[in-house]
Amino acid sequence: MKSKYNMNSDIWYDGILDINDLIDIEPSRGKFFQKLYELIEKKNKIMNDINKTNEEKKVLCSQLKIENDHHEPVGLDHLCLTFVFSPPSNTYGYQSIELIPNGSHIDVTIDNVDQYVKLSLELIFRDGIRRQMDAFRDGFNQVFSIEHLRCFNPHELKLLLCGNQWPSWTLDDLLNYIEPSHGFTRESPGFMKFLNVMMELDGVERKSVVQFITGCSSLPPGGLSNLRPRLAVARKVEADDNSYPSVNTCYHYLKLPDYSNEEILKVRLMTAYINDLIDIEPSRGKFFQKLYELIEKKNKIMNDINKTNEEKRVLCSQLKIENDHHEPVDLEHLCLTFVFSPPSNTYGYQSIELVPNGSHIDVTIDNVDQYVKLSLDLIFRDGIRRQMDAFRDGFNQVFSIEHLRCFNPHELRLLLCGNQWPSWTLDDLLNYIEPSHGFTRESPGFMKFLNVMMELDGVERKSVVQFITGCSSLPPGGLANLRPRLAVARKVEADDNSYPSVNTCYHYLKLPDYSNEEILKVRLMTACKERGFYFN
Repeated sequence: MKSKYNMNSDIWYDGILDINDLIDIEPSRGKFFQKLYELIEKKNKIMNDINKTNEEKKVLCSQLKIENDHHEPVGLDHLCLTFVFSPPSNTYGYQSIELIPNGSHIDVTIDNVDQYVKLSLELIFRDGIRRQMDAFRDGFNQVFSIEHLRCFNPHELKLLLCGNQWPSWTLDDLLNYIEPSHGFTRESPGFMKFLNVMMELDGVERKSVVQFITGCSSLPPGGLSNLRPRLAVARKVEADDNSYPSVNTCYHYLKLPDYSNEEILKVRLMTAYINDLIDIEPSRGKFFQKLYELIEKKNKIMNDINKTNEEKRVLCSQLKIENDHHEPVDLEHLCLTFVFSPPSNTYGYQSIELVPNGSHIDVTIDNVDQYVKLSLDLIFRDGIRRQMDAFRDGFNQVFSIEHLRCFNPHELRLLLCGNQWPSWTLDDLLNYIEPSHGFTRESPGFMKFLNVMMELDGVERKSVVQFITGCSSLPPGGLANLRPRLAVARKVEADDNSYPSVNTCYHYLKLPDYSNEEILKVRLMTACKERGFYFN
C-alpha cells in the first residue's frame, strides 16, 4: 500500500512510509484508513466487472458498508466525513486542514472516498512531515552520513536501531539465557512452570512480558542472548497463588511466587493490578497501575546480586513511566509529592499530606513504592473508614448486615444495584414497553424500534437504558419491574435526519418514524452518546 509518487522529486523520503507505519504510530486512524482501503478495493472490483451495467454497479456501490468500532457495518455517509484532516492532539497547534479548497463543505462519499484517502495519506506521509523529515536527515548527517545506511536493508536497519520489536525465543534460549536465582534452580518446578508459560505466550503477550521485566518492549539484536543484564527469576518469599510477581527492571530481575500451576502463573503475570480503583476512578487507577509496573521494574534491578550499588542506582535512575500519550517520561517530571488530591471539590478538602510535610517531599524512584502504598492505604482503607462504618451502621438499622452472608457476591450485587448488564427478550419488549402518541403495537415504526432493541449488544443496551431512564441498570426482574413503564411516542415533524429525545423522569422516548432500522439504530446510538438529546 505504499504511495507511488515521483521519486525524482525533492521529497527524499517519498514512498518510504505506508499504512502499517500509521497503524504503529496512531493505531485508531491507521486501522480506519485500512478499512477505507478495503472499501475502495470492493468498489473497484464492482466497477471493473464488465458483466454489470452502470446502473447495477451504482446500486452495488451504494450498498457497500464499512465496519465501525463495534464490528457493525455502517454506510460511509453515516460517518459524516468531509475533506478535512484533524490532528490527533491539540499540541500540533492547529484544529484542522482542508485537503482541498472548501473541503469542510464537501462530504466524503463512495464516489470520492479514494480521493479522500489519497489526499489524507499524502498529507500524513509526505507533505505534512516534510520539515520534520528534513530536520531529521540534517541532524543525522551531523553524526553519521545517512547515505552509508544504504548498505542495510530496512529490516536490518530497524533491528540495529530499535532492537527486536516482536520478541521471540526457543526453549533452549530460555534455558541458556534466563538465570534462576534466590530460591529457584533450573530443576525447580516453579522455574520450569515459568519457562513453559513463556513458551506459550503469543507475540503481544511476549512483548508485554519483556516490557514488564526489562522496562522496554523490545529485545536487543540477537534476542535474550544479548540482553544485559541477563534476565533473572527469583522465588518471591511469603507469597501464594493470590500474590503477584514484581520486578526490578534495571536489573531485569523478576520475583515470582511459586504458583501451584501454570494457569495461575500466567493469569497473575498478565493481569493488571488494582481493578477496583480502575472501576471507580479509571484515570487514577491506570496511573497507579503504571506506578506498580515501575516499582516492579525497580525491584528487579535492586534484587540483582550481579550488580554493584552504583550500577543499580544508575539503572533505576533511567526508569521511565508512560504518560497519557504513551511516551516514556521520568518519574520526577510528573512533579508528584506525598500529597493525595481528591477527584472532586465536593469532598470538602483540597489535599491530604500522606506524611508530615508531604507537600515538600518529591516522589522519586527511591520512594515511589512508599508513595503508592500510602496512597492506596488512604484510598482503600483509612480514607473510607468513616464512610464504611457509617454504611454498616445505617444498613444495620434496616436489615442486619450479617444476614447478607447467605448471598454470594453476584446475588448481592443484583439485589442492591440491579441488572448492570440489561437483557431482555422480544416478549419482554412487547409486554413492558408501551407505544404512545402516534405509535401502536402494530405500527411499523414501533416494530422497527423493537427489532433494533433485540439486535443491541451488552454495551449498547446499557447505553440505551442510561439514555432513556437516566440509569444504566435495570431493577431486579428487568423491564417488568421498571417504574414508570418505558413508553415510546412518535416524534412529529421529524425525518431520517432527526434524533430521538427523552424525558428520563417518566422513561419517555420520543422517536422519529425512521424509514429503516439501520438509520434508527445509528440515530439512537448517536443520541445516547450526546448529552444534548437527554431532554425535550
